Amino acid sequence: MFKVKITPRARNNLNSILKYISNFSPHLANEVNKSFYEKLILIEQFPRIYKMVSYRKSKKREYRGFYINKYIVIYFIRNNLVQIVRVIPCKSKENSI
Repeated sequence: MFKVKITPRARNNLNSILKYISNFSPHLANEVNKSFYEKLILIEQFPRIYKMVSYRKSKKREYRGFYINKYIVIYFIRNNLVQIVRVIPCKSKENSI
């Protein structure tokens, strides 16, 4: 089983998104948060389940990503660690899944 670590930047991304969504729909914010953590449980067991994404040209890392609502969670795998690096809007110019 892999260990999942959420970087401070990714945690801040997620918290900002949840705060924004909760202004319009607290229920939806709870669902997005629940979905995020359910997918983390899944990648603990199957870290390569989601497809590779183009994020920061790096020959050292293979970035992967999954969708939650209108957001993309970007992560990479190193040894037995899955590191969540960003949670960004799908329309963000920082990604191209």
